[in-house]
Amino acid sequence: MNIVKSLLVLLEIFLFIFAMFCYFRKRYYFTAESWCFSIIIVFAIYSASIQIFFWSGIIQRFFIVDIIIIIISAYLTIKNNDVVYYFFKDLVNIFKLNRLILSFYSIIYVYLFLQVILLPPINVDSLTYNLSRVMLMIKEGSIVLKNYSTLHQVNFVWGYDILSYLFQRNYCDCFLSIFSYLSYILIILSNYALVISVFNNRRLAILISLIVSSLPALVLQATSTKPDIGAAACTMVMFLAGYNILLKNDKGSFLILVVAFLLGLSFRTYFPGIAVPFVLLIMVSFVRKYSIKDNKY
Repeated sequence: MNIVKSLLVLLEIFLFIFAMFCYFRKRYYFTAESWCFSIIIVFAIYSASIQIFFWSGIIQRFFIVDIIIIIISAYLTIKNNDVVYYFFKDLVNIFKLNRLILSFYSIIYVYLFLQVILLPPINVDSLTYNLSRVMLMIKEGSIVLKNYSTLHQVNFVWGYDILSYLFQRNYCDCFLSIFSYLSYILIILSNYALVISVFNNRRLAILISLIVSSLPALVLQATSTKPDIGAAACTMVMFLAGYNILLKNDKGSFLILVVAFLLGLSFRTYFPGIAVPFVLLIMVSFVRKYSIKDNKY
C-alpha cells in the first residue's frame, strides 16, 4: 500500500512538472528552457511548502498541498493542450533527424530511470544523515531536531533533503532519487538551451548535451540522494536565466534567477561560493549594458 501511495506521489510530481512546462511554453520560452524552469519551480514549491508546513506544525495536513497541486496541474495541462501536441511533434522531428545517436542515449537514460524506480538508496552519507534526518523530522513533527545521532543531521541546510518527505511520509524508500534524476535531466536540457540560444545550431546543441550527460560524476549523481546535483541544477538555471536577462531583456527570467539562487542556498552550504560571484557578475553586466545605452543618447 505504501508503494502505491509513493507511486501516486511520483505521478503527481510528473504531472506538476508537465503543467508548469505548458505554462512556460505558452509564454514563448524555448522547449528546453521551459522544461528547465518548470523543474526548478516545482522543486522550489515543494521544498518551500514542506518547510512552511513543518514550521507551522501542521505537516500532517500536507495532503492539502497535494490536492491543490493536482487541481492546478490538471487545469494548466487541459488549458494548454495545444502545447502538448506541438511538444510531441517537435520531439518526433528531433528523433527523426538524429535517430541513431538519440536512440542509444535514450537507452542509457531509461536505464538510469529504472535504477531510480527499482533500487533503494545505498549511499552511506544519505543513509546516515540526508534521509535519516527527514525521518526524524517526521517522527518529531518538527524541522528542528531535538534528538539526533550525528551533527550532520542538524548543521547542514535541508532544502534538498526535505524533498524526500514526499515519499518518506509513506514510510517507503522507493523513488527517493527521482529529484537527482530530474536535476540530471535539467542539466542536460539547460546545456542544450544555452547552445541553441548562443549559436542557434541544433546539432551542436545535441552534441554538447550528450557530452555533458556522459560525464561520470553526473551519471553517478543522477541516481543518488545527495544534494550536490541539485545545486548544480540551480547553477545551470541561473546561467540560463542570466543569459535571458542580459541578451533578451526577459523580466520573467529575473524571477527564475532569484528562485534558483534561493533554492541553491537551501540545497548546499557551499552554494554561495558559486552563486554570489555569478549574481554580482550579472548585476555588473546589466548595469554596464544600460549605462552604455544611456551614453549613446
